[in-house]
Amino acid sequence: MGDAWWDVTGNRRCWSESKPVRAVAMTGAPTTQLGLAPSWRRLVHASMLLPALLLPYLTWGEALLLTVAAFLFNLAWLPAFKLNLTRQTGREEYVAARGGILLFPVSVFLLLFIFRHSLYIAAAAWALLSLGDAAAAALGRHATRRWRLNPRKSWVGTAAYALVGFPGAWFMLHYLQAPGSTLRLAVVASLGAAVAAIAELCPSRLDDNLVAPFAGALAMKLGFIWSSALGLEVWHRIAPHGLEAILVCGALALLAAWGGAMTEAGAVTGFVVAVSLYLGLGRVGFLLLLTFFVMGNVATGWGYARKRTAGLAESRGGKRNTSQAIANGGVAALAAVASLLGWGVLGAVAAAAALAEAAADTVSSEVGQLAGVKSPDRGWARTYMILLGRAVAAGTDGGVSIAGTAAGWVASAGLTAVAAASGLLHGGDLVIIWVAANLGSVVDSVLGATLEREGILKNNDVNFLGTAAAAVLAVGLHLMLRLG
Repeated sequence: MGDAWWDVTGNRRCWSESKPVRAVAMTGAPTTQLGLAPSWRRLVHASMLLPALLLPYLTWGEALLLTVAAFLFNLAWLPAFKLNLTRQTGREEYVAARGGILLFPVSVFLLLFIFRHSLYIAAAAWALLSLGDAAAAALGRHATRRWRLNPRKSWVGTAAYALVGFPGAWFMLHYLQAPGSTLRLAVVASLGAAVAAIAELCPSRLDDNLVAPFAGALAMKLGFIWSSALGLEVWHRIAPHGLEAILVCGALALLAAWGGAMTEAGAVTGFVVAVSLYLGLGRVGFLLLLTFFVMGNVATGWGYARKRTAGLAESRGGKRNTSQAIANGGVAALAAVASLLGWGVLGAVAAAAALAEAAADTVSSEVGQLAGVKSPDRGWARTYMILLGRAVAAGTDGGVSIAGTAAGWVASAGLTAVAAASGLLHGGDLVIIWVAANLGSVVDSVLGATLEREGILKNNDVNFLGTAAAAVLAVGLHLMLRLG
């Protein structure tokens, strides 16, 4: 957001200082850009709210299909227009769109999926994502005052996000006939805009499209239920163990930071995720997260020196940061809160599947890399590209191995067993969790082999989408079995 920014040391930095990226068209040959990168990017971003006007005339399923069509258009056909949609300006070559333009429809899909019975909230968050982010980029572009928390964000940009996003969210609440008076809708919209603007400041490498709109949507949902019977019910559910959740999760966060398992910022983010799971699913939610945390850290630490020598070990000595905490636990936390707000067993199934996928992905990656380093000539340890089947080096994005896959199956089965032993879920839902988790892991590998290798998505984006795929698949399978 902007041509210049201030780093944590207070020094002024420019985008032009960053390493040049070789830009190519779909054919691979350099082409001339249109010279309108900032304008085109903001125009496209803001115009992506227009399809939301169709929501009153579409079924829920048709709305989801619309977002899938938008994703495919942005991926396959939008590059044909050769519009420079990146933030890089002054280039003499066309630069293809990166992750944000692809993650936008993914975020809208998840919003529509989560808020199926209150689409007005999904539409209002859609407006925040379209208008707020575009305004932040346009007005914060040349601002000089930057936030110490995140020097890449400006005070002006944050204010613009909230002030421009607010009327858009308010309009969509009115347009989709959200319950409540005009004043109440204004209050709810302003709350969502403010929370989304603050969430955008999150100093993580996870794309803003995957953070800010969901924070705003959750705030608006809470705004609607605050004085209703459901709000009172939610309070009665969380009050008995609210203090317990804060103390237990706070202790775990402090131990994780002190023990070197997480960075300080990562521990704070992990605390929020843990409290969400604790309040949404009770002690069982926290136990599932703790199981994943232990599995992930054991797998990361196992053979760490050998993996580090091979250049495959996690950076920062294996410490998890804010981006990784959101990527691995964000979907589960959202599902747990959804369970608290009325989703019930669907939220529990989604949360368990998301954490099981995160466990499967983390353990399979770490074990697969270690096996590939220790026994590269063994068939069970060799890494193959998931789509092409050709042998690749251990640690390659989209690579899978027998050893890693088997370890992932065991990890997801272990987390599913914890869900069963704790009484959270029973019977067919346990099978659904395991199946959805490992299908989500496949989605993660496919995205790694394609969009991540092309530089369109980052690893944390892929991990977030893998957990989201597992959650969506789990809910879909649960509904199919129940309706069948």
